[in-house]
Formats: sequence, structure tokens, C-alpha cells
Amino acid sequence: MTNGKSKDTLPATLGDGHKGLNRFLAGRVVSTGFQIATQLYDEVEQRALQSIKRKLDQVDSQAQEHDGSTLPQLLRPNAHGLLSELYQRSLNQTPDSAWDDLLTLLTQQLVPDELRVLAALADGDKHPACHLDAVNRLGTKSFRVRSYLSRTPQESGIMLPEMAPVYLKHLLNLGLLEAGPEVSGHTPRYDTIENGLDVRAAIADLNGNGSNLKPRFQRFSVRLSGLGQRFWEASLVARHSG
Repeated sequence: MTNGKSKDTLPATLGDGHKGLNRFLAGRVVSTGFQIATQLYDEVEQRALQSIKRKLDQVDSQAQEHDGSTLPQLLRPNAHGLLSELYQRSLNQTPDSAWDDLLTLLTQQLVPDELRVLAALADGDKHPACHLDAVNRLGTKSFRVRSYLSRTPQESGIMLPEMAPVYLKHLLNLGLLEAGPEVSGHTPRYDTIENGLDVRAAIADLNGNGSNLKPRFQRFSVRLSGLGQRFWEASLVARHSG
């Protein structure tokens, strides 16, 4: 026979005359449950922190064993993941997103000085440039002394004038500029380039080393390519919307 009491019920409460004591007992039950829950949470949190610490200690130990080379390897992008993402993007790419990707790639490879050079060439005209070679008397042997000489980068207000040839070469390699033949009617401009201080110093060194070499200039021109024009237009839109 049962006695009518359940083993799972809370402790019996007292009568109405002991309502204050009843509330006290109920509060103790709730408080005890809260304390147990808090204790369990603290234990789980402590275990998680200990696990993270062990992993960090392991990484630090590996980095010390390999002269610090392990951490860069851990931070290095996964080639398989990058290729997988690239493949998935190629399946869903649109002309607009393709242009945005190319624009991003080009922008990330430029420095502000190079944008100044593009601005100077945005008029669409051909601008004089030349190379300086050293050739023997018969013209059968030669080597390059100076490359991508031009006044246009300096006139654009670049902060590092000595880097003008580097900028010009880089912009040509990126396809933002295109090279063409010598510009007729611009002889004074070419003469200015060929009589620059750096060029004259290079020619003086060439003449003073006792060789049979002589200077020879290769004149050409540079201007914005179709890609360069489109890139420049995009930069103007970004400038006005920024």
C-alpha cells in the first residue's frame, strides 16, 4: 500500500499559519539550485580556459623548437581552401563582380605616387620617355644603363622622384600604361630627359671607365591603356563618392 506521498515532491510545507517559514524553505530550495548551476558553469568555463591554455602553450613550444617558424605556417592561408573558394567564385561570377575583383587586385598593388603618375597621363596624350643604353663602336654589343626615363612622373608631384623609373615600369607591367613609338614634335622634351642630372652622371661614368662604349638613347612614348583609362575613371568615382 502507498502512503500517498511521492518521493520526488518537495519537502512538505507547513500550514497557513507558517506562511513565512514556507517562503523561507522555498527560497532555500531555489537558492541551492542556483548555487549548483553556478558551480557547474564555473567548472565548465575553467575547463575550457585550461584547454585553450594548453593549445597556446603547445603552439608556443613548437614555435620555439622551430625558431619561430611554426606560427607563420599556422597563419599562412591554406592553398587548397583558396583554390576551392576561387573555383566556387568562378562559377557564380558576373561581369560586374569580375571587374570589381580586377579593380581590387590592381589597387592593392599601387602606391599613391603611382596614382599621381596616372593622373598626369589621364589627358590621353602620348608622353615622351626613353632608355639609355651603352653600345660598342660597331653597335654589335650593348647593355642597359638607365630604363624608363621620363619627366612626366616628376611633373606629377610624386614624393619620391628618384623612383620615377620604377613607377613607370610597374604601371606598364600592370597593363595600366602602354608603350608606343617616339612622339614627333616633342624633341625638346626628349632633350630635357636626356640631359637630366642623373643621365649625365651615368654618361660621365660610361665615358670615364676607359671602355669603347658610347651612350645611345632609345626614344619611345607612354600613355594610358584602355585598362588604365577605365581604372582612372573608377578612381574618380571613388574620389567623389568617398
